[in-house]
Amino acid sequence: MGRKSGSVTGRPAVVTRLVQLPDLISITPTLAVFPGVSYSLYSRERREMTKHARLVLSDAKDAIAELPPEGTYPGPAMDEATIRRRWVAAIALLRAVGNVLKDVDSNQGVFMAEAIKRKWGEPKPEIFTAFIEQYRSAMLKRYELPQLDYDVDMGKLYPRLGVHINGAGPICADHVMGEAIAYWEDYLDDVDRLAAQLSC
Repeated sequence: MGRKSGSVTGRPAVVTRLVQLPDLISITPTLAVFPGVSYSLYSRERREMTKHARLVLSDAKDAIAELPPEGTYPGPAMDEATIRRRWVAAIALLRAVGNVLKDVDSNQGVFMAEAIKRKWGEPKPEIFTAFIEQYRSAMLKRYELPQLDYDVDMGKLYPRLGVHINGAGPICADHVMGEAIAYWEDYLDDVDRLAAQLSC
């Protein structure tokens, strides 16, 4: 026996599809809420607006993953030249996230450009001023590198990277790099949300 549409409970039947998702996005700028379920419709669209900066951030994560890991002993045996090149790449990419956001992603539209401008005008936290900005300048302008120590095991040298933040340290580079990645992820999410609000 075929199933009839309707409700045996006396409640209105649930309409499973009234409009397609692209239509719903154009109607509802933030959230579409159905009984018991909520969907963040802008989650994917937001990331498309900052896709160039997020690509740089993804490359920065990969570059950081290639640096000597802290807390694993013995870690990979790397020569100083390899560490130096990987450090330069990681720091340059971390700073490039902001540059690409401002110079490339701002061209996505007037709302994105305004959101980027407003966000950049906010006070910067220590992870940006004392690490991302400072170490990028130290590396590109003076080619200064972080503190590099070694553990010795079975005649091999295993490197450990340490950074100084406002005179404190050395601090495990892994930890500081992780904070820098988290900073940019939150920053880009904030820009996307602000651009969405401005467009309403």
